[in-house]
Amino acid sequence: MAQQTGADTRDERIDAENDDDIRRWANELGVTHVAIIDAVAKVGPRVADVRRQLDQAMAGGQADA
Repeated sequence: MAQQTGADTRDERIDAENDDDIRRWANELGVTHVAIIDAVAKVGPRVADVRRQLDQAMAGGQADA
């Protein structure tokens, strides 16, 4: 299996309706399942956007937390 490049992963999406996908990304990003679901609800399913949202939340940049 070929390794994905940065360009490939920018367009990856998280299927918030799929438990396996949520589990995979929670493990990959080091967060809870709930954090993944919340981030997808706020910024959409693109992994790059979810990662950015999670980084901001962990840095305290989330106004409604």
